[in-house]
This record gives sequence, C-alpha cells and structure tokens, in this order.
Amino acid sequence: MMRRVRVVLFALLAVVGCKDTPAVRGADGGAFVLPDAGFFDAGFYDAGGRDAGPFVCMPACTGGDVCGCLADDCGCHLPSQLAEPCDLSNPDTCAAPYECVRARREGVDVAICSDGREGISCSKTADICTTALGCVCYTEGSGSTDCRCLESHDPENGLCDRMVPETCPDGTCVRSIGSTGSAFFFCSDGAEGRACEAGDGSCRTSLGCTCPLVGGRERCQCSEPGGDGAACDPNVAGACSPPLMCFPSSTPDGITTRCSSNPQGGRDGGVGGPGEMCDPNDPTSCPPGAECLFTGQGFQCVDR
Repeated sequence: MMRRVRVVLFALLAVVGCKDTPAVRGADGGAFVLPDAGFFDAGFYDAGGRDAGPFVCMPACTGGDVCGCLADDCGCHLPSQLAEPCDLSNPDTCAAPYECVRARREGVDVAICSDGREGISCSKTADICTTALGCVCYTEGSGSTDCRCLESHDPENGLCDRMVPETCPDGTCVRSIGSTGSAFFFCSDGAEGRACEAGDGSCRTSLGCTCPLVGGRERCQCSEPGGDGAACDPNVAGACSPPLMCFPSSTPDGITTRCSSNPQGGRDGGVGGPGEMCDPNDPTSCPPGAECLFTGQGFQCVDR
C-alpha cells in the first residue's frame, strides 16, 4: 500500500512540476573570484563549481530557436549575435562564428558571444582575444573591474594590468586603495608620494616604500625623509629630517603618525627619560641604561 502511495505522489509532483516550470536549472558555479591580494590581483579565477547541466526546454524548440538561459531568461531563443548574452552550457546559443565565453563587463560577470575582436569584453579564464595585448583588465578606484580585448594600451587613464607588462612600460603596476576602500591598480613611476606596496620594489626614493598611519590605517607611499607635519612611518629609521621625529597623534578617525619636534606629551630636545619619545638615529636621545626602541606609540626610551 505504501509503495502505491509513493508512486501516486511522485506522479502528482511530476505533473505539477511540468505545469509550473518545464525544468529546474542547477546553479552555475562558474562565477569569477577576484582576489584582493597577491601578484595576480588583476586576474580572474573560476570558482570551480560544477554546472548542473543545460536547461531543458519542454516542449523542444522549433523554427531555428535554441534552448538556453540568457541571463535570467530561460527558454527558446534565437541564437545570439556578437556581444549578446549566451548560455555557457549550450554553445548553440551563439550564432556562428561566435563562441560563448565568460567575460568581465563593468564589474559584473557575464557570458557573451565573442570572436575575440578589439574592444569586446573578455576574461582571463578563457582568453580568445585575437588582439595584440590579449585580454586586458583594468580595476578602477571604485573596485570595479572591466576586461576587454585590446590592441594597444591607453596610458591616459593611469590604470594597468599586472599580467600585461605593456600596460606599464615605464614603471611598476602597483596596487593601491581608493577612497571607497577598494583596491585598484595603476602604473607608478616610483616618485615621492606615489602609492606602493611594502617590498614591491617600485619606489625610486631614498626610504623606499613606507607605510605611515593616517586615521588609523596604513597608507603606503614612496618616501623621502619628511619635514615638519609630513606623514611618516615610525617603523622606518630616518623617516623624518633631523631633528624631527615620527610621533603618533590621536585624531577622530584614529592614530596618525607625523614628523614633529615637540609633540604633545613628548619631549623638546635633550635626553628623554624612560617612556619618552626618542630618535633611533641618535644614541644620545635616551639616558644611560635605556635604548630607543619602537613601541606601539612610536620610538620610545625603554629600560634595558
């Protein structure tokens, strides 16, 4: 009896399912993943999910239509033309000679019909570009990434692709943080004040890449010894021009480190006592029995 009930239930479910929706499309695991760190930031990696299979149209498509899901529209469609959306699980959703490929368009993952020509959207995962530079990806200060097949690089925007050296022929493609807190990539000449990453070798300044605290956040930049009021990195000896020293100060946004000669609560020349600010380049800035060490508040005299 129980077996007969199960058969009837399954039959009812099948009828209801066919009436409301011909088939259920499984989730596509092919979305891009944009790493926020590492050398290949400008690249794109397939998340590695498994596609549940192509959408099945019931009844079958006729009259030259093909079955597929174009964006969120699943059903029978005419084959798509160049740059139009397509279904990666059904190559026939693109009209010949176009190929259905993944692409990154204005910060959004899409699937489009492409022949790899100049200016068409693309991705690093399936680069079918026929252009000289291949697939080039620019990430703007907003964090939005756009990838296109390009013959040449336009240096006017200052952006670059770390995986395409031609986008930064006279400098280093470095990662920086925009006003929104998102990472972007630009071509740096290594001059003073240019953004940098610690250890990236992009700077042409005497101190290299230093990371002052500004409002509680590190702001890495190519640096020379700073004058009075200049942002400085308390971890770097000689960050300030003598006799200035790098002192932290509290702001509404957090700790900021700047070059100063007499910070509030600090000392004004002479030998500082234990716990007072000191100059790591001046062995006489601390009394006997103490040494100038970096603490959470900057360089201070610490008893040995």
